[in-house]
Amino acid sequence: QCSSRAIGGYKAATVENQHGDWANRAGSGAVIWTSSPSDGTAYCKFSLPQSTDYTMKMLCDDYSTIYYDGIEQKNVEGTNNWNALATTTIPGSTKELMIKCRNTGGAYGIKAIVLDHDGKVVSKTDRSWQCSTSPSRGYKPATVESQHGDWKNRAGSGGVIWTGSTRDGTAYCKFKLEEDLCAVPASPAGYTMKMLCDDWSTIYYDGVEQKNVKGTGNWNALATTVIPASTSEVLVKCKNGGGPNGIKPKF
Repeated sequence: QCSSRAIGGYKAATVENQHGDWANRAGSGAVIWTSSPSDGTAYCKFSLPQSTDYTMKMLCDDYSTIYYDGIEQKNVEGTNNWNALATTTIPGSTKELMIKCRNTGGAYGIKAIVLDHDGKVVSKTDRSWQCSTSPSRGYKPATVESQHGDWKNRAGSGGVIWTGSTRDGTAYCKFKLEEDLCAVPASPAGYTMKMLCDDWSTIYYDGVEQKNVKGTGNWNALATTVIPASTSEVLVKCKNGGGPNGIKPKF
């Protein structure tokens, strides 16, 4: 969205027929500006996607341990009772969720549901989960068991899962969050923006000016900057000194 002023008046950017000489630079996007070519300065902004946490509700018969990317989550309430619902918050940056469930006899199984911040189901235990008797190898699609009819209305509508053998006393079952939950594309270090502006630009992260960014003082220089992953909004101010105008960013 672009405006002729920093605050207020933002509308969808206008794609300009300017700078064919930028065709192979700063990505394949368009050169943008405000809706008026007579505006001497354009403020164009973009909201970055934010990582969101997830909630898991889980039942395990009998004792469970929960891991995020291999790191044990300690003191999670409900993990020491076969009929207690364990609830835990999963950071949005997590790539893999794993549950260890140890059975001491009788009925067995794991049943879980993963919800996004809006309460939408993004995963439930079924054959999309992988299970093994080892935490590091031997994973195969989970077996859906005919166990625990008493869990029918708890921890979502998924199945009760286990390894392929009813004799296994411990099951490790995992789910790849990065593949299935549409993870935010930022790396832990953040995003990289490459940008051209005719003529002089100023870059802001969440309203804070980024000073001394190389390339912002020349219409034909490519400015490159690293944006922290926590940033919600990027704003580019581009001042035109006459002739062709335009902003062309690539994230």
